[in-house]
Amino acid sequence: MLMLGKKVLTGSCGLTPTHMLAAVKKPWEVAFSQEQCMQAWASIGVSPFNEKVYWDLKAVAVLNVDSVAEMVATLNMVKSKTEEAKLASCRAAKAARVQEKQVKMAASLELRQLVVTSLTHDAQILM
Repeated sequence: MLMLGKKVLTGSCGLTPTHMLAAVKKPWEVAFSQEQCMQAWASIGVSPFNEKVYWDLKAVAVLNVDSVAEMVATLNMVKSKTEEAKLASCRAAKAARVQEKQVKMAASLELRQLVVTSLTHDAQILM
């Protein structure tokens, strides 16, 4: 596919940039005709020569300042609760690791004690 594109762009398969421009000229003219552009502008309710969209959005923004402030407050509250939950989770994980380490240490000490006792018992029998 890439090789075909390269051949087309370089003109080695008989198509030149002139041929390509001729092929896209008619669809381009239809897509960007004045009628199509005016229909597109009308579909969003503006004329290409006014700033209606800007002023409508600005009016909505002014009306929604209070709701935006409430939204920001809510987002900050959610963020703080999420951070608190993360901290609690980290603390719980650390406590679990410390407890696991303590259990392993106790098992190791118990095993050492059993080995020392066994060796002491063996030494007493041999004497």
